[in-house]
Amino acid sequence: MCGKSCNGQACNAGVCGCASGQTACPAGSGVCKDLMSDNANCGACGAPCAAGQACSSGKCSTGGTRPTGCPAAAGLLSDFEEGSGVLVPQEQRTGWWYVFADTMGGSQTPPAVNNAPIAVAPAPAGEQAMCNKYELHSTAANHPQYSGFGATMLPTGPNSNQKSPVDLARGTYTGLSFKIRSESGTAPVWFEFLNSETQPGPGCTACGVDLGGTATNNAIDAFNTRGRLMNGTGASSIWQIPTTSPGKVITVPFATLGPRYLPSDCAGSVMCEAPAFNPASVLGIQFSIYDQFTTAGGYNLWVDDVKLVSGDMGLPTLTQTAGAAHPFPRDAAIGTCAKPTGASGKYLVEAYQNWKSTFVVADGNNQRVKRPENNNDSVSEGIAYGMLIAVYMNDQALFDGLFGFWKSHPAAGPANAPLMDWKATSGNGSAVDADEDAAFALIQASKQWSGGSYAADGLALVKAIYSNEVEAGTLAIKPGNNFGGNSLTNPSYFAPAYYRVFATVDSGDNWNGVITKTYSMLKAIQGSNGVVPAWCQNGCTTAGANGMYTDDTRYQYDAHRTPWRIGLDACWSGNADAQNYAKLITGFFATQAVNGMGRVVDIYQTNGTPLTGAKFNSMSIIGTAAAGALYSAGSTAAHKQFLDRAWRFLLDASYTADPTFRAGAMGAYTYYNATVGLLTALTLSGNFNNF
Repeated sequence: MCGKSCNGQACNAGVCGCASGQTACPAGSGVCKDLMSDNANCGACGAPCAAGQACSSGKCSTGGTRPTGCPAAAGLLSDFEEGSGVLVPQEQRTGWWYVFADTMGGSQTPPAVNNAPIAVAPAPAGEQAMCNKYELHSTAANHPQYSGFGATMLPTGPNSNQKSPVDLARGTYTGLSFKIRSESGTAPVWFEFLNSETQPGPGCTACGVDLGGTATNNAIDAFNTRGRLMNGTGASSIWQIPTTSPGKVITVPFATLGPRYLPSDCAGSVMCEAPAFNPASVLGIQFSIYDQFTTAGGYNLWVDDVKLVSGDMGLPTLTQTAGAAHPFPRDAAIGTCAKPTGASGKYLVEAYQNWKSTFVVADGNNQRVKRPENNNDSVSEGIAYGMLIAVYMNDQALFDGLFGFWKSHPAAGPANAPLMDWKATSGNGSAVDADEDAAFALIQASKQWSGGSYAADGLALVKAIYSNEVEAGTLAIKPGNNFGGNSLTNPSYFAPAYYRVFATVDSGDNWNGVITKTYSMLKAIQGSNGVVPAWCQNGCTTAGANGMYTDDTRYQYDAHRTPWRIGLDACWSGNADAQNYAKLITGFFATQAVNGMGRVVDIYQTNGTPLTGAKFNSMSIIGTAAAGALYSAGSTAAHKQFLDRAWRFLLDASYTADPTFRAGAMGAYTYYNATVGLLTALTLSGNFNNF
């Protein structure tokens, strides 16, 4: 029996001791303490919290206590109901909210506080509720370089710059959400995650500050945070901040975070690539105004209910055609080939929506894909690309609109043939690459949607290609209906994976012979590295087209498509010639990108030398090279690493807000890069298939 001898300790089964959840402090004493909540013994006996801090969940934090009846759900960072700008002390997080701004003058509220949380504001009267009494309200004006506010996850020093990383994923979380609104028109806001990999450390001598990270280069990784750019006003887009109360919830998935900028043309042996997002190394989050995006110099924002989310929250949904045989995403196997780690079509929905809103326009009762950098004209190549994208994204209305435009611009020459003029208003004949893509798209449409004449239209186009764009006798693919063949052709037009499908609907023509001829010409021109010229002559034994086309002897935008088209055959049919070529060209690109995607240029000499003045960060060249890597990635570690990083680059290029990449006709987010980039991303994720 314990009797009175326990001296205040609990008596359990006749034995004195501390109650469940308590510990004797000091050990062996009769004094029991709850180390989860005792300010004098927080997390351990004799570990007091500093003045102004409170013990919660075994950790000291600054700020008030939560009101009774308002428990903090798992994953909650801040709802500010403590009456202070603190993080809820749970899941490693014990930090607080702060403000920051340049030293150019100006104003900011609330004022900065050293080693303590900033003040919060009462929620607007119309939003007041028992557990919704406070929100974070911050303003700034006349700070042309930068300003904003953020939260440090785990402070380790006397100011917000000194942080330790925490794991925001913790096995289940996939993104972060918050409620936000603007009091008035606000400049574009960069919501960013601060990771160890993007914050300067002592090795970054040019950064001017040590923030406890590992970034070393001001042009590559230092401050190259991942996030999403939110526009200042309006409410029609998921990334627009409304000006009306109570605001709206914006969810930011980890998987589609874009880098602030895409590094390129880096010197030395540094990794010339935006650091990948690592949820286990998050130092903090920020709502930031940077002169990279605007020089407005200010903001007026309300933020509340900052919390981690799970599953696919934040990924946009896709409006699809009902009753389709193959809804998006399919994420199917790519034959026996290896897909990039984590690749899925669900991450491409927003990329598709951005592509469609940027490049697809109405044309009477039809639709067309425009080229903004070429006076918004349209070419058959783009219409066929659009048809391929539409059939795999399950967008029948777009498909029908594009095919309507196709039919309204027949190629000059062959009477009644369903070939399209290579340029909508040129009258100069067809381009076989576009005809092949459109025919394949029609065959897939016949398997995707019931009704219509897709199968008949596809067969008619296949037969027109054979009659007008396959050279009689040699079976060489002609560049168009009115020229070329064995004497002149374009290796990027070789599509043997398609020809096998064409043979299943057109048994009367010798498509197997076309395949044999295709590989004969490819082997003649592929060289020792697979870097083929855009054009070739004499059965592809000679590079170029006698100067008829720009860079005709080089691996340029036409030639980019070769590893994509041949890679499809390597994966779909297992053809040995296709697999040999795919492994050859992947070896070249894996070497080019070993120190970062920012070293891969868009034009090469066929000996593998980058063309002087070539551009960087091309979605076209990297995406098509990655499609070629699908085959050998299953057996070669370096090729798998290249494939994974190329997939990441395609997402980065789709979602970066970097104005030097996205803005204007000279930006890298062009009609061709964006379109081929999306096609190859669909391929890598298992959403470009022969149904």
